[in-house]
Amino acid sequence: MRKSLPNAYSDSYKSKTRIRSVRHGQNYITTLNWWPGALRPYESIYSFAARFCRLNEISIKRFESFFGFRVGEEDHLEDMKIQHISVTLNEDARTVRSIFHTLIGVHDGLGNHRLQSLYRQYNFRYCSQCAQLGYHSYLHDLPWLERCPFHLHKLEHRFCRRGISSSSIVTSTVDTVTDLMLSHCRSWPRWGEGDLIAAKFPDNPHLRLLSDWIVNVNAAAQQQMTGYLSLGHEWTEPEERSYKHFMSRLRSLEAVPTPLEHLFGSNGSTWNLVTFRYSESVKDELTRTSQYASLRTLFRLYKSVCAHSDQPCAFVTRLRTVQAELQEACARCRCGWGLQEAGWSSHWVKVNPLDWPHWGCKCPYEFASEELERGWGCPERTQSTRQAWRTEFHFIDETGLLSDAGLIGYTPNAVLLPNGRLAVAPQVWPCCNWNEESPLTRLLSDAAECEINMAVRRIYTWLEAIDGGAPPYGQDITTGCVGVRNTAAGLTLLQWGP
Repeated sequence: MRKSLPNAYSDSYKSKTRIRSVRHGQNYITTLNWWPGALRPYESIYSFAARFCRLNEISIKRFESFFGFRVGEEDHLEDMKIQHISVTLNEDARTVRSIFHTLIGVHDGLGNHRLQSLYRQYNFRYCSQCAQLGYHSYLHDLPWLERCPFHLHKLEHRFCRRGISSSSIVTSTVDTVTDLMLSHCRSWPRWGEGDLIAAKFPDNPHLRLLSDWIVNVNAAAQQQMTGYLSLGHEWTEPEERSYKHFMSRLRSLEAVPTPLEHLFGSNGSTWNLVTFRYSESVKDELTRTSQYASLRTLFRLYKSVCAHSDQPCAFVTRLRTVQAELQEACARCRCGWGLQEAGWSSHWVKVNPLDWPHWGCKCPYEFASEELERGWGCPERTQSTRQAWRTEFHFIDETGLLSDAGLIGYTPNAVLLPNGRLAVAPQVWPCCNWNEESPLTRLLSDAAECEINMAVRRIYTWLEAIDGGAPPYGQDITTGCVGVRNTAAGLTLLQWGP
């Protein structure tokens, strides 16, 4: 059986377009339009797919079927498939590998993230000078780069209509690339061999510096990742991952070469890394208590126990002081925004700043106070009656493991069950206190204090921006993060911040 992909171009195109026959499947031969060297180094998979589909007049689904992978899921394509694509297209294997095994891939050691687009947005990013040459690189779509590494031109945006399913997202992205190239490059999907000579792919100094920087970041990150223990979720924007936050941590691991600074633009500043070291007894205590719960769970429960306790605690004292300041500011609030509850959701709306309070609205100061309560206080105070009961139930349920580990003690008035556990209801609060004699207490207390100090800085920065006229959403404010390393030398608390 012979199945052909039709040649879409006239004789004038055949000087660059080659009609080749390749075996595809067990019982038929496919002819395709392509020529050696048509694939460009570091080209985005969407650009490659758009050109191949245009040259052969096929759909993106046919493209995926022909090459045996799904667009958007090709990050870890096996070497065997890389070699197969290289042979099929008669392209240099190194060029093919530069497309599928991208140059930029790094674990930052602080959360196991790739230095990639963390999710694809509705704006497709490109370099207009590259587009005039019929070229688009995956580097253009990295949100932390502001300039093209080949032309040093500021990257531009084009709206990309996205569907819901993965197939519609791929199709719309390929269509966006096709429209972009047709409007910028008259010869597309062809290109002249000398068109991109100025980019100097193998010897591009910015690309080489970027590659070396990534190698060094990887090495530093691997060292930081050794024995790394996460304390919980980072305090970042709930709507989106903060690239400035991410880049700031990477800059703390390895300084960015001066020639690369203008490629990154305003994406991140260099943070400081402060460390606190602890005695061997703290590590021994962590080893002992790990049979009951992970450090992340112990840290979460420590904050909850201290928030419900009547014993003084540094981070709780800080919390209540800041909340008092926010309450005082809320009383004289003149905010032009309010958080309006709408069923199960809420959204920010413009309000008359001279007419507070507004029915059904929370001012930013009230919202900030509740956010602190949910993170470092008693979250049930901000919840409905049913949600508050569930929160208290889970808290009581988890105190059993803390009691078994010897990390808490019950108060004299606590209501206990016959098995010695706390009763859910009725219960007298506070019902338990943290064991201050535990060697682990100092580590957990320091971590909680670092956490809430960073959260407070972030909240005040957010409120100042609102008072200055900025909307309460979409702000990219980063103030640091906290983690713990467990190595042979002992436990170390790591604090990143400006």
